[in-house]
Amino acid sequence: MHSTYFFLLDTDDPQASDQDVLADAVSTFEYRYSESYGDENNWSHPEFALRRDGRLIMSPEHTHDDLGLAQLPESRRWPTLISHALRALAAEFLLFDADWTRKYPNPEGKQIAKLSDAALIRAIQKIVPARLAHAYGKAQQTKDKLEHYRRATMAREYEIFQSCALRPFSRHYATPYAGYPCFDLRAEADQQANEHAVILLMDIHT
Repeated sequence: MHSTYFFLLDTDDPQASDQDVLADAVSTFEYRYSESYGDENNWSHPEFALRRDGRLIMSPEHTHDDLGLAQLPESRRWPTLISHALRALAAEFLLFDADWTRKYPNPEGKQIAKLSDAALIRAIQKIVPARLAHAYGKAQQTKDKLEHYRRATMAREYEIFQSCALRPFSRHYATPYAGYPCFDLRAEADQQANEHAVILLMDIHT
């Protein structure tokens, strides 16, 4: 199975060419994340990198713009990609999953997919703890292994989410198998992305 992961990082040289920025971003991914948290099964390739100014750098290995960023003005690409990352996380929390929603409380209902980024973050902070409380309340009543797995996965992912300086990018790293899709590989935590920031998308085999 393949999944897309989002990595926030800084460029060493803001004057570097686009291809040098992409190569530097992939190198940072490898030594700050992949070498410590990946294994031989987690082979990967870059999809693209987006510079803070909106310049899109497609990888030669992945030439299709799956998210349609190239069709947007450069000024809209950065917030749009962060929104995609946040919604990838919300999907991991199963906020869009009808079967899971029927089992656990979802006060936002079907409107959750239409929320702004800020509202979606608040929804995660409201809904996920409520679901966990509900799930742990039932834990003594059932020994269902799938329920245990879902409960443990959601609890672990929520703790990772809580460590974000700039949501949804977490500085609490986990392996690709953990499911959390967004990590902050910058040298220093900051609640804002500076003008040298880059978001790198990697396709990772799990």
